Amino acid sequence: MISATAIANAAFINFDSYNITGYASQDKAGSAYTEDSGYTLTLEGNQWVDIDFISTIASDTVISFTFIATGLNAELYGIAFDNDDSYNFAAMNEFIFVGGSQTGDITSANTVDSYASGDGAVTYNITVGDLFTGTFDRIVFILDNDDNEAGSIASFSNIEFCTTSSPCSTSVVDVNAPSNLAVVGILFILAAFVRRRISS
Repeated sequence: MISATAIANAAFINFDSYNITGYASQDKAGSAYTEDSGYTLTLEGNQWVDIDFISTIASDTVISFTFIATGLNAELYGIAFDNDDSYNFAAMNEFIFVGGSQTGDITSANTVDSYASGDGAVTYNITVGDLFTGTFDRIVFILDNDDNEAGSIASFSNIEFCTTSSPCSTSVVDVNAPSNLAVVGILFILAAFVRRRISS
């Protein structure tokens, strides 16, 4: 388990301050719950959930979060920004996937890493403004595993927003994220600079 509360004075999202609800009828099996006094959201099974959170993504906006997955490797791990309770596989420009076995099947989304279950705790700094901009009223958290709806676990912690000129509290090395799968090979080469493993 990741201890988000150990980092002092960080403007992390506290999930206990929000209603966690199923997104687009994709909370199909398992559960979603908070840990670490609300600073960690853990999903089990096959869960897409969201929180009402108004955010404006500008060209210099960065999101930082720590991610860990255990159990069965899922099909998709990721986050997204949205303004309603629906999505279209052909238009997932505001979706960011950090891993899973099916990221290559969704070419309209942004895949920024090749995380697999068991890779350990990883801190991501993603320049979201390189991928898309806009104002959104919710953030979506994704653990997708339709073929095996039990046995996958994913946790999102230390979530905060910052800018390229004002680094996040958990900042490692800021690297511009790729905008689509056409450059995903370059990202994998740079993956060591985008993410940092931390002790669990």
